[in-house]
Amino acid sequence: MSKLRSFAVVLLVSLCALSSYKSWQKAPSLHGPADRHNDELSLNEARFAPVRDYLPQHQIICYAPLPNTETVARYYMAEYALVPAILAREEGCSLTLENDFSDSPGTASVSAASHSMKIVRNFGNGLILRRARNDHR
Repeated sequence: MSKLRSFAVVLLVSLCALSSYKSWQKAPSLHGPADRHNDELSLNEARFAPVRDYLPQHQIICYAPLPNTETVARYYMAEYALVPAILAREEGCSLTLENDFSDSPGTASVSAASHSMKIVRNFGNGLILRRARNDHR
């Protein structure tokens, strides 16, 4: 009887191991080439990379549109992607970064103040850096 019990235990363990192995094979890889750089954070960092490289370090920049409950996550993702520049949730800075993340760039609700500013650089993908008209740098 003990041989039968031993065989049953070995069979059960083998089936569990096989099941786990098949599940492991089907699971998406965290480090595989198909998954690398396709998550939302990586795509966001890539979108903001040209802006981050253009801005002087530790520059304070206003952010438009001003974050509300629907857009605050996008503000924090922009803030993270632009470190060491500093994004301010206010108006009145000499530089303002306009983040048009709508499906049709150019239709996001940005402040009227940002439209009265001159464009310093259009980075594409809905990212426009503007400077106050009275700032002649």
